[in-house]
Amino acid sequence: MLKLAGLIALVAAFTGAGMLKSYNLSARVNLLSSFLMLIEDIKEQIRYTCIDTETLLKNYTNCERYSQLCFLPELQTLCQKGRWNLKNIKSAVVAAPFARPEDTETFASFFEGLGKSDLQGQLTHCNLYISILNRALENARKESSEKGRLFCLLGLFSGLAVALLLI
Repeated sequence: MLKLAGLIALVAAFTGAGMLKSYNLSARVNLLSSFLMLIEDIKEQIRYTCIDTETLLKNYTNCERYSQLCFLPELQTLCQKGRWNLKNIKSAVVAAPFARPEDTETFASFFEGLGKSDLQGQLTHCNLYISILNRALENARKESSEKGRLFCLLGLFSGLAVALLLI
């Protein structure tokens, strides 16, 4: 009886690991979606109000819509203290959960270029990163739909295989 309970727990653990991996993929899709919405909102703010970077970040830091972008308060602090450079931006953006290194590079390079040119340059900068993120988001969605179920089933069947070996 105890052996059966252990085997069931083992199968559940493997299945849980597969589900966690699947969740990470869908959480990355949500993160990229949030960042894409942020860039689109920033673009509209720049177009209609032409405000500075510090005010932009202040507007979005406490916004519930972007709560998944946990690095925004740190970026606002960097901007206020005058430490707005690529190295500091990268160290703040690394805190983004579920982001891959290429995602954090994209986030950091977007923020690094923010506020460094005239109005038309800023709008072009936003459009560039919108197109980059649209491609990344499309790839992330495809990967999540293809590999999400695969990881769940792989976890389940791995757990069953180990349980059968231990019987």
